[in-house]
Order: sequence, then C-alpha cells, then structure tokens
Amino acid sequence: MRSKHPNAILAEAEELFNDGTVELNLIGQDTTSYGTDIGYAGGLGGILRSLDEFATKHGTKWLRLMYAYPSRFTDEMIKALADCQNIVKYIDMPLQHINDEILHAMRRRVTRKQIETLLAKLRKWVPGITLRTTFITGFPGETAAQHNELLKFVQDFRFENLGVFEFSPEPGTPAARMLAPGSAGGANWDIATKRKEELMLAQQQIVLQNNQAMIGQTIPVLIDAVDPKKKTAVGRHAGQAPDVDSCVYLSHCATLLSPGEMIKVKIEDYDAYDLLAHPATDAPKRKTKLSLPVVKPPRRSIDLTI
Repeated sequence: MRSKHPNAILAEAEELFNDGTVELNLIGQDTTSYGTDIGYAGGLGGILRSLDEFATKHGTKWLRLMYAYPSRFTDEMIKALADCQNIVKYIDMPLQHINDEILHAMRRRVTRKQIETLLAKLRKWVPGITLRTTFITGFPGETAAQHNELLKFVQDFRFENLGVFEFSPEPGTPAARMLAPGSAGGANWDIATKRKEELMLAQQQIVLQNNQAMIGQTIPVLIDAVDPKKKTAVGRHAGQAPDVDSCVYLSHCATLLSPGEMIKVKIEDYDAYDLLAHPATDAPKRKTKLSLPVVKPPRRSIDLTI
C-alpha cells in the first residue's frame, strides 16, 4: 500500500474545489490502510477530519468514502464518519463472503463475528448510514451450505446496496490453484451464476421494500444531468454513489436546474431500483413514469485517490 501525503491530498482537493467539483469520492485499494506506510498517525480518520474542515471552507457538498475493508476499520474511523458534516453517511465495504472458512481461504483476515460487530457499530454510531457491499459467489470449494449461509446473511442484514460477482480464476493466484484440473469449466460457472441470481433476487426484494418506504419523503438530491426541454433531471441522494448505484429521476422541473445543484425533492414512486420524484417546490399536475437518463452527466463528481 502507498499513501499520498496529507498535504498532497488537500492540495488536490483544493484544485478540484476551485474547478467546481461538488462531490469527491475518496478511493484507494483499501482506504482503511491510509497512512500506515508514511507514518501518518491520524490514519483514515485524521484525513477525513482534515478534508471535512477543508470542504467547509470551500463550500463543497459531499465527500464520499469508498473501498473501506472491514479488517482495518477502527472505532476512530467510525467516529470520524459520524462527526464530519461533509462526509456523506455512506460506506462501500467489500465483504466478499460471510462464512469463516471461505473468508480464510480468501485471506480476508477477518471473521464473521468481527464483520457483524463492525456493521452493528456502524449502524448504531452513524444513524441513517447507507451500507454498500459486494460478494463473490462460486469461490473454489464453496459448498451449498456455505452459500446458503451467505444468502441468509443478506436476507437478515438488509444492506441498502449490494453487488455480486461470480468467481473468476486469475492464473497464478492461490485461489486459481485451489481449482481441480478442468474444474473451471461450464459446470462450476453455472453453479456460480445460479447462486449469484439467488443473492441478487434476495437483495432486490430488500431494495423494493426500502423504495416503497421512501414514497412521500422529501430528501436532498444532487443533480447530475438535466433536460430543459422535457423539464426532467437525473440526480442522486446521499445513499447513491455515482456509476455503481441507482438514481433519482425527476419530472415536472418548472425551475431550470443545473448539474451540481443540490435541491430538495419529494419521492412519488419508484421504478425497480430507481426512485421517481419531483422538486419539492414544483407540484406535478399528474404522475409520470420517466424513461432512463436524458443526457450524459458532466464530471461534477470526481474520484480522489488517497
């Protein structure tokens, strides 16, 4: 792991703020490892607090933490996430699996109990947090019982956002060497694909229930794209990261909106994973189902490698 010096990160953030960026996504191979290689005592919590203070001075809207692994997530990091006003209450934490034997085979350096303890702290200490994760299915040696353990965990914990990947062997890696000769063929792929579908269908039900519960709520949304002729727009609330999560589609935009603008919207419906809404100040004459997006969003949301 190689970390940028805090001063370099703040300088890059200032340049992006001055260029009009309104959302910074903090990324790295593992953001929770930040600072360990350069002797930065503050670690991830320290750079989050520095960026939060910096963002307040420059009037940015959102700072978002991505790719935070559970094995190094400390209490101080959770407290920083809770305290910082400009850090959106959102974590992208790739868990990969929940069964202890599979986690050990994946060399994740974490157990199911440790994961559950961390997730419980995040939800208790950061009220309203959105938790996004990814899992790998079909890992070499994964049994039906281990898959079912993961499936039940997904159903019980109810992540707000979740993705699943089938295991794909990379030549020369320990995981690839675990495969028996010829076992990387169609049969294993078919099993992995079936298991992925089961996990995603379980997650879909959770998302639909969450979306149903949001109808009637008024929430802040960051505008990504607009279509002045159709009076429509595309945006995201704080629990939706760019490119990987769903969106909020707006109709009846009587007031001209601009990408990068933050407005309050009222949720009126949903279309699968996406939410349908209208600006809170613009009451619609009728409910309209929107087609998906209007124009390509400009680069208002920028990744900042730490």
